[in-house]
Amino acid sequence: MDDAQATLLLTRPKSQSVQFLTECETLAGRRLSVVISPLMRIEHLDTQVDFSKYATLIFTSANGVAAADNLRGRRVVTVGSNTAFKAQQAGADAVSFGTDVDALIARSDEIKGPALHCRGVHTRGDLATRLCQSGIETDEAVLYDQVSQPLSQAAVALLESSGKVVAPLFSPRSARLLSTFKIAAQIQIIAMSRAVATAWTSTGDIDVVDPPTSDAMAIGTVRHF
Repeated sequence: MDDAQATLLLTRPKSQSVQFLTECETLAGRRLSVVISPLMRIEHLDTQVDFSKYATLIFTSANGVAAADNLRGRRVVTVGSNTAFKAQQAGADAVSFGTDVDALIARSDEIKGPALHCRGVHTRGDLATRLCQSGIETDEAVLYDQVSQPLSQAAVALLESSGKVVAPLFSPRSARLLSTFKIAAQIQIIAMSRAVATAWTSTGDIDVVDPPTSDAMAIGTVRHF
C-alpha cells in the first residue's frame, strides 16, 4: 500500500510506546504521525518473594524487572537484551539467553537451579514447566498484571477512518485485544512473532519480523513510512 501518509498506532503501555516511537523516528530521520493508546496498563502486585532462595531469577519482560524488589547482586537470566539491560541497571548480574523462550530453553544447561521465573498474570511459553522437564527446579512468581483497557477516542476514530495505519504488535494478547475493535482503515500489522500474527483475527496485511527484537520491530515499522 502507499504509506506516505500512514499513521503509527502504538498500543503498548505509555512509557514503552514513547521509547519505541523514539526508536522509529530516529530510524526514519523525521517525526511520524502517531496515536498512542495503550491497550494494557501494568499494575505491580504485592507479591512477597524471598529471592535469596533461588540461584537464578528469570525475567521474560522488562515489566517483571520493574516490578521486582532488590535485584542487586542477583544472578538473572532474561529473554531479550533490553530486559537484561534493565536488570543490570537495577544492580543484577544479568545476561540475555536469546530473543525468545525457545532460545532460553536451548541454553537451560547453563541455568543454575533452583530458579524463579518472575512473570505477569498473562504469559505464554510454559517456561517453568519446560525448565523443570529439563532438570532445572523452577518456581514461578507473578509480580504484575497486564490490565486491559479501551482504546482512546482518537485511536478508535483512526481505526474507523479510511486512512492508512501501521500497528506494531508485540504480544499475542495485544493482537487479540486490538482485533476486537471495528477496523475500516487500511491497516498494516507488524507482528513480533508468528504467534502474534496467529492471534490477529481482523483485517489487514501482516509482516512478521525476524529476529523478534525491538530493533527489528522498529525497522519493520519504519519501512512502511
